[in-house]
Amino acid sequence: MGALALARMLKVNNTLRSLNLQYNSIGDSGADALQRAIREFNTTLTTLNVSNNNLSPFVVRAINSALDANRLRQSDGDVNNPSHPSKTHSGTDSPERLSLPAITAATSSL
Repeated sequence: MGALALARMLKVNNTLRSLNLQYNSIGDSGADALQRAIREFNTTLTTLNVSNNNLSPFVVRAINSALDANRLRQSDGDVNNPSHPSKTHSGTDSPERLSLPAITAATSSL
C-alpha cells in the first residue's frame, strides 16, 4: 500500500533523485507500480534502493531499465546544457556524474 502511494507521488515529482526503500516489504506489485511511475512519468529519479524486499528478478530488471532511461535523459540534458550544475568549469562531467549509481536490489531468489 505504501509503495502505491509512493508511485503516485513519483508521477508528479520532478526533483527527487534518490530513494531508499530497503527492508520495506514492498513486494512485486508495489515495485511494479514504482517502475511504471518511473518509466512513464518521472524523469529525475536515478537511484532506487529496493534491497531486501524479496522481489522477483523480472521486476528488478524492469526497475533498473526505468532508472537507466532516466540516467540517459539526464546525461543528454547535460550535453545540451553546458551550464548544467553537473558540469565542471572545464565543461567535462564531474566525478559525481561519472559514477552513476546503480539499483541495489538484492533478492533471495537470485
